[in-house]
Amino acid sequence: MHSSRFTKTGDYFRIDIAGFPIILIHGKDGTIQAFHNVCRHRAYPIINKESGNSLVLGAFALEELR
Repeated sequence: MHSSRFTKTGDYFRIDIAGFPIILIHGKDGTIQAFHNVCRHRAYPIINKESGNSLVLGAFALEELR
């Protein structure tokens, strides 16, 4: 996925890599960051939409994005 698809902070895309659900998100520092799309506590997906924009995705993402 090309970085030009991320136009503003909080833009995200959900993808699968080798069967693992991954979130790609445009961080507030301008970098594209990748995270496992699974809540560590409940094992549920953090996002279900294919793409969108959100500054808060859940407890897991909040700690990683700081």
